[in-house]
Amino acid sequence: NSPVVNVSISYESPNYIGVEGTMYLILPAMFSATLSGLHPNANYSIRVALVNAAGFTSNITTVLTSTLSICLMTPTITALYSYISVQLVMIWTVVADSTMAPADSWIVEYTPFGGSPTNVTVQGSLRMFTLTGLSRGTLYSVRLAGVNVAGLGPFSTYVQNTTTVDAPSVPRNLIAIPLNSTSI
Repeated sequence: NSPVVNVSISYESPNYIGVEGTMYLILPAMFSATLSGLHPNANYSIRVALVNAAGFTSNITTVLTSTLSICLMTPTITALYSYISVQLVMIWTVVADSTMAPADSWIVEYTPFGGSPTNVTVQGSLRMFTLTGLSRGTLYSVRLAGVNVAGLGPFSTYVQNTTTVDAPSVPRNLIAIPLNSTSI
């Protein structure tokens, strides 16, 4: 028996004809490897072979596995409006695709004009959220992205709106004083 000098890892996907590759790990190395650049939500056949000085051994292991689905497609913010001076209400949609997993949560990022971004995490089932505690009369840029087991999905494009400014309060304790016969 010759000692193992390296490990050959090859892969292919029946979902994507022509998607295949081989990686060689030269020992001593950890017996872990990351195959990157694969298609999401695809099946892969991965073969691991130990290589000695005489060539490939008969000890070849094949594993069938699938890559994770990525998050939902990029969400689209369809409305962003202010009806109370320190709040913005946002509504968004997502076009579902059968190859993509749903979002477990959403990251809402909002940034006041000239300020730093703030992130808020909301439930994945929501399609409407109210940002609270904002500054009156301030322009905000807002975007969001879905999150699931595969990680953070793509962010939507920024949408902007300005929080309203409170109307003046109703005057109180008014006194009408007659000035003359035709004016008060």
